[in-house]
Amino acid sequence: ASPGAGRAWRDQEPWPVDDCSDPTAGPCDATPWDGKATARLFHAGLAALGHDALVEWRAADGGWRLVQCRRRNCDWDEAACYGYRAIEWSSPRDDAPSLGAAHDELGRGQVLDDAAVRGWWARVRRLVKLARSMLLDELAPNLPVPLGAYPEPRATPPRDAAAAAAAEEQLAKRRDAWHKRALKVRAWARGLRDRAVDEDLIEMPLRAKEVVAFVYASSNREIFSVPLKRHEAFAEAFQAVTSDIPTGETYLELLCHVGHAIGVDVDDAVTGGGGDDGLGFFAKGLQWEDV
Repeated sequence: ASPGAGRAWRDQEPWPVDDCSDPTAGPCDATPWDGKATARLFHAGLAALGHDALVEWRAADGGWRLVQCRRRNCDWDEAACYGYRAIEWSSPRDDAPSLGAAHDELGRGQVLDDAAVRGWWARVRRLVKLARSMLLDELAPNLPVPLGAYPEPRATPPRDAAAAAAAEEQLAKRRDAWHKRALKVRAWARGLRDRAVDEDLIEMPLRAKEVVAFVYASSNREIFSVPLKRHEAFAEAFQAVTSDIPTGETYLELLCHVGHAIGVDVDDAVTGGGGDDGLGFFAKGLQWEDV
């Protein structure tokens, strides 16, 4: 849904997901949608979860349509695929099977009102919050490469100008060191992710230990584990947005985006920022009018 010849359009820089409260009211810079716009597009980039989503409003429709896609994997068994293409999400009810409850509620090319879009966006923001929490609280502390918490400034900055400048310099050095460690974590996670495609990383609930372990089926070697209750909460939020279930590769993808803002101080320093692989989580608006 890109504007072409004969259209005046206005793009927007990516914003942290937390800074965008209501996509039906306007793009993320707190200004309302232009009343003259005949089309509005709101893009939710969730690359850190292998997912992408767009909601598009057109004056001719009088509402919004949600289009989503999730990275597909059918390498092992066509009957056990996960992920889907945008056309599968958008196909009308008679043309394609159901992908799940969220697909039936929000997909199939149906026109959504503002309340439905706000409800979808609330789900997205909750999913992102749970993903960050899982990354920082459960995955990062148990990595072979120590990462540690992202360095934050002092709650009470020094009053003396020289001391404040020194504190800023020390914070910059600590953040630089954190980003260098994050690069090592990303390289480690990418290696596991690429191997998982070939060796089938499977989920193994260990209820006696109250964890879910992810192991390679070929060697039965455990790669990592997460608390069962947190995994179930994350899986519920993931399905509410994507209509699909998270896998071990979902968690590895999250690790592949840790520290994505290399050398950049942004609000979402954990999975935001720029780089050759795009942004971990972001939102942006685009609007245009026929001229």
